[in-house]
Amino acid sequence: MYFLRKGLDLLDENGILSYIFPNTFLSINNGTGLREWILENFDILQITDLSNDKTFEDASARTCIFTVRKSKTENNITEFWEIISDEKKFKKKSEFNRSFLKENIANWLTIFSYLKENYEV
Repeated sequence: MYFLRKGLDLLDENGILSYIFPNTFLSINNGTGLREWILENFDILQITDLSNDKTFEDASARTCIFTVRKSKTENNITEFWEIISDEKKFKKKSEFNRSFLKENIANWLTIFSYLKENYEV
């Protein structure tokens, strides 16, 4: 995830960066260190799951939108959203604080599955 790290390194203080990339970053083992570094140095504003998006029908990679700000607010809340494919609308699923993300650092992708099973915001 060189381009993600490089983009974050280039951000000015309070600058915001959003990327669309494969959602595997949220769960792969070799991404854990980068997720920890991001969580320790940035505010993660929003993670949007695009797994249900059918815009690119032939695409095999499932994607997400990952939005961060170069600041560190202890009480930062990260919003989790998903796309409603048939309607082409986004729906907020939930929000979590920094400590919840840290507790679940090994796999943020499972948070979406957990939300679908247990919560409807």
